[in-house]
Amino acid sequence: MKVTLKQIPPLPAAKLVAVIYGCFSLIFIPFFAIAAIGGFLSGEEGAGIAAGMGIVMAILMPLFYVAMGFVATLVGCFIYNIAAGWVGGIELEFDESSIES
Repeated sequence: MKVTLKQIPPLPAAKLVAVIYGCFSLIFIPFFAIAAIGGFLSGEEGAGIAAGMGIVMAILMPLFYVAMGFVATLVGCFIYNIAAGWVGGIELEFDESSIES
């Protein structure tokens, strides 16, 4: 069974991708935290500033990922919807046994 994806609703898609990007960004928090701790423990000149930046990045990185994922997906869906109107959408093929009645 073949169907054509002619339109993607931008706002629901953008919200979903923002959540996914937010989850992915959580992977980086421990690395920034370790860098901040290492900066505090090094005792070198300027280490406090570097450690502070590690803490700031641990907080801002997930927010940045969420915001950029949301905006990029929102714009991408609008562009897809316009392009699909011109040239047709993406043709998807499904196995009929996997579709519930």
